[in-house]
Amino acid sequence: MDFGYFCKGAYLAVDLVRTKGWYSGTERLTPERARAVLQRYGHERRVTKNDLPRLFALRDRLRAVFTAGDDASARRAIAGLLADFPARLDLPAGGEQSMTFVPAGGDAVSWIGANAAIGLAFFVAEYGAARLGICNASDCDDAFLDESKNRTKHYCSVGCSRNENVRTFRARKKLVQQ
Repeated sequence: MDFGYFCKGAYLAVDLVRTKGWYSGTERLTPERARAVLQRYGHERRVTKNDLPRLFALRDRLRAVFTAGDDASARRAIAGLLADFPARLDLPAGGEQSMTFVPAGGDAVSWIGANAAIGLAFFVAEYGAARLGICNASDCDDAFLDESKNRTKHYCSVGCSRNENVRTFRARKKLVQQ
């Protein structure tokens, strides 16, 4: 079975985890940023300042999936998210060849939690938990999904990869000059 469509919630999880500068400690999650993340996934949900504590807690739990380190721990963390953010399967009428998951809660945090948990569950089922990662750049801690053919992704972006390669090159050059 191709889980590609259902894995898009994993990208939602990455986007939410990236709303904090984990390396610098910079907080970037605001109601406006949360609405922008939701809009990127085609949903209009109301997000208020009162939702932020739940979003912070959800973001920390999602990050724990990326930092789990082993398959069993990642799966347990995802199972906990699925239990706390339940959704029901919806099969459209009219013979359409699709299905969707509808979060049990109608608020924005429930929608994000359910979709991110389902996306991570499908992603791990398809690729394994080893394909969830945290950037190896010395000044970055962003989450990423490794969809490379050879399973060798170590950075969240081309920019982080390039910057880290430049740092390594300069450090080697400095050692040679000494």
